[in-house]
Amino acid sequence: MAIALNRMEAEVIQRSLAGEQPAWMNPVAMQVIMQFRDMSFVAGNKQTLRQLAFGDKEAMTALGLNTAFAALTRVARAKTIATVGALVP
Repeated sequence: MAIALNRMEAEVIQRSLAGEQPAWMNPVAMQVIMQFRDMSFVAGNKQTLRQLAFGDKEAMTALGLNTAFAALTRVARAKTIATVGALVP
């Protein structure tokens, strides 16, 4: 029961548990750099996974649209950089 309450409390308060941080955040140098940004990664991951587990249609639609627009933006940015790079002697 104590373990279940601990996990529920960590989910509600958005506290990270062991294994919930990305592997690239484990080295000491990255922990120093990202020490105040840990909350946003953990909260985003927990909320997204929870919404997908419940099959929330709005969350799935938002995730799909966000991914699509991010891909379009990256392609446009890459093409802009390539075009500007070709113009610079």
